[in-house]
Amino acid sequence: MSNYKTVRYSKDDGEKRGYSTFTTKLAGRTVQVFNTHLNSARGAGTRPDQVKDLIAAARPYRRTLLGGDFNAQPWEGAMGPVWAERPAYRDVDPYCGKDHHHWCNGTQEGSGKKFDHLLHQGINSRACYLRNTRNEDHRVVVSDVTAGAPSTATCRFV
Repeated sequence: MSNYKTVRYSKDDGEKRGYSTFTTKLAGRTVQVFNTHLNSARGAGTRPDQVKDLIAAARPYRRTLLGGDFNAQPWEGAMGPVWAERPAYRDVDPYCGKDHHHWCNGTQEGSGKKFDHLLHQGINSRACYLRNTRNEDHRVVVSDVTAGAPSTATCRFV
């Protein structure tokens, strides 16, 4: 892990949100990793700008992972810039994207909403798992990433 830094979003409605990023290697290839937590419901109006900031920061890199609590389901408008980017980002759960699919597994316990994302570009996901935690209302998204072929299996609960 190298080049670690944190950056605040240009708009945050007082929640002081941002992202952390670092560089790592996968199969000898450089991958830039971003972790974020976008504004909650009270700051929902700033989420599209936060997503745009995140995508702009990731754009210079050929291989990226974007992860965290986006507080938005994949098919909601705030996530639009993720799906419009070229080359396209994909969620590690292949059934979660810009169009609603009934096989997209929710990550928020109780509501079944998909707020937590692990998105990749230039690399692939070999498997995806969702794990409950004792201290959170969100499930943790875990994936084996690979330089090889992607998986078409839905995320499994473990």
